Amino acid sequence: MRHKAGVATAIKLQRIMDGVMNRYIYHLRRIVTQVTPILIKYAEERLKSRLKKAARKKPVFRVSKVRYNDVLKRVMRKTVKSITKMAVDSGIDIAAKDVLGPKQYETINRKFEIESRKLVKEIGDELSGNLSKSLLGKVRRTLKTGTQEGMSFGDIIKQVHKDLGYYRNYELERLARTESVRAINKASQWVYRRADNVVGKMWVTDADPCTEICLPLKNKVIDKNKRFYPGGFTYPPAHPNCRCSIAPVYGVPKIKESEKK
Repeated sequence: MRHKAGVATAIKLQRIMDGVMNRYIYHLRRIVTQVTPILIKYAEERLKSRLKKAARKKPVFRVSKVRYNDVLKRVMRKTVKSITKMAVDSGIDIAAKDVLGPKQYETINRKFEIESRKLVKEIGDELSGNLSKSLLGKVRRTLKTGTQEGMSFGDIIKQVHKDLGYYRNYELERLARTESVRAINKASQWVYRRADNVVGKMWVTDADPCTEICLPLKNKVIDKNKRFYPGGFTYPPAHPNCRCSIAPVYGVPKIKESEKK
């Protein structure tokens, strides 16, 4: 019965993923719209520097990717923190109530709230970094393709606008799904590690798992502090668009020696 309760926790986590992902998509699209002028400025500066270099003139300045990365993160910080907190709270709420029971959870709820702030910052910083890296990479690829094809300065900047719009409307969904799954599972893993009655975790796939990566991990049970192999994953996602979750395992699970890595 306890083992079934653990699987039920993972199923609950999977059920909230779509709702959390939709919130992620909405807010991340707002972020991309907000930072588009910054990215266009980055594209213009980088392109001017390339054109000067191509003309065998020493560039007047060096475009700092690190500086723009910091600017993007600063602009994103508030919104990213908000959606991260929502995802973490959802994961902790479900995992903690199932693992600890409602009464025990209410008793230590304040402690969880204080400690979870660190988790929100950690996951939020990770999301900001991944989004910033993805956006800057998108701009650089467009610039490279445009210069290779001999496009004019104005046409390349127009193409950057177009590609960012496509990214916001279509490609962003994959990032949103991946990052929302990461936040929820990282939060539940955080709870399992702090629960004395949880000694292991089990990889739970959705109805249509990835055959190459997730299927070999299906229903695999390991110690709660270990990694899943093959792959070396602490928790899902194992790949972009992954919809897997981890279930708590109570008692003493039978862990194969080959899985103790």
